[in-house]
Amino acid sequence: MALVSHPVKEEMFLTTPVENLFIHEAMGAAPGDYVKVYLFGLMLCHYPPQKDMTAADMAEALNLPVEEVRKAFDYWARRHLVEILQEDPLQVSYLSVQQHLNEARLMDGLYRYEPLFHKITALLGPEVSLSRSDLERIFEWMEVLRLEEDAVLTLVEHCVLSCREKGRRVSMNYMNKVAAAWAQRGLTTAEAATEYLRQEDQIYQLCRELLRRWSLRRAPTQDDLAYCQKWLITWSLEAGALYQACQRMNAAKPNFRYLDALAQELHEAGVRTAPQAVDFYADRDAFAEELKAVLKALGYFGSYQAELPQSLYRQWKQAGYPYDAILMAARQLARRGSNRLEDLDARLKTLASQGRLHVEDMTREEDALRGWGEAFGQLLSLWEEDRPPRESESRRYGRWLREGFSPALIRAAAEAARNARDKLPYMDKLLAAWREQGIRTPQEAQAAQRPAAASAVNADLHFGHERPAPEENDPFQDWDTPV
Repeated sequence: MALVSHPVKEEMFLTTPVENLFIHEAMGAAPGDYVKVYLFGLMLCHYPPQKDMTAADMAEALNLPVEEVRKAFDYWARRHLVEILQEDPLQVSYLSVQQHLNEARLMDGLYRYEPLFHKITALLGPEVSLSRSDLERIFEWMEVLRLEEDAVLTLVEHCVLSCREKGRRVSMNYMNKVAAAWAQRGLTTAEAATEYLRQEDQIYQLCRELLRRWSLRRAPTQDDLAYCQKWLITWSLEAGALYQACQRMNAAKPNFRYLDALAQELHEAGVRTAPQAVDFYADRDAFAEELKAVLKALGYFGSYQAELPQSLYRQWKQAGYPYDAILMAARQLARRGSNRLEDLDARLKTLASQGRLHVEDMTREEDALRGWGEAFGQLLSLWEEDRPPRESESRRYGRWLREGFSPALIRAAAEAARNARDKLPYMDKLLAAWREQGIRTPQEAQAAQRPAAASAVNADLHFGHERPAPEENDPFQDWDTPV
């Protein structure tokens, strides 16, 4: 134990001597957090704590990251105010401020970069001369910010060109801010800095071009540049793809927010290049035109931009349903008096499961249906009914043919049903009775119409009192029967 000491925590009410030379010569050019670390360490030198203090303890006391504490002591070590005795765990010895003023030792550090300073002077031109404080700042870019020499040259060249374009004279303060920003972004090499500058120029040029296309005569704002950075860098969209998106804008006053929504569509679709954008919009336009045609054929009165039509049509396309077949199915459904998308969806799935979702098959069915309609129209003429045949009637005629009844026998049944109230059910029963009796021709049917036989048949047929069969009320009767 020391011979003498202050009471525990007594140092809170005492003072730490700081040399005025430090305040005048060293403190002004140092970062504020570095000064905090130096002064706290100086206090510990005068009033050692009861237990060993680590860099982490100091960082916690100063509310700083541990790495910042280490950087601070590295900074003061380069200025010969402290000496790093050990890196891990960190041990630091404070030196006299007088050593900092030793011109020879300071210049030794600066002389190491003398060739670099000559290159920087050449880039700045004769109108700019570097003072010793300027050289110290450049020294800090490399020693503190860890910028490589080539990166420093790239930085100076960029700052000079940027200021000349704006008609201003480059200053050390401006270059120092750029150096700090580059270090924060991790641009410590010439390659990284060059790529960053290329991207920045690309972002700026895109922003200017968009403003020109929209006839907006103003400089890009930070928000404008942020949008362009997101599109080009974050989403990797090419400028050509964005120009294609611009052509889709129909707002009276185009703006970056509107374009951002279109760019997000491209990004989510995996579109990157201009040709991909052209194909994307061509496919989307074709999708919309096909969907509108299908809805029109169906007689659907809702918007083609609604979620349900788009979702269903997208499912049909993904399932491989041909557009022509979808369109024909919609027309068929509309003729049956339905314009519900759900009915069309069910119809398409049924045809697809039966392997009949092909225009050729559906066309043959249409042709057959047309022929059945013409044949049934002759029966209507026989009954002196002046109207076109309904589709259900045409399909019933086709069913009779598939059941093996000849057109002549069907006509004979129609003549027999001339005076019946419900003619089609009557014909169904009559044809069924004839089939049971083995009647195949009109002559056989006429011969069978003897009074007793006719009476027996008529007793079974209930002339003029039949109730319509249930399927007559079903608009989808024979819907799924292959032709």
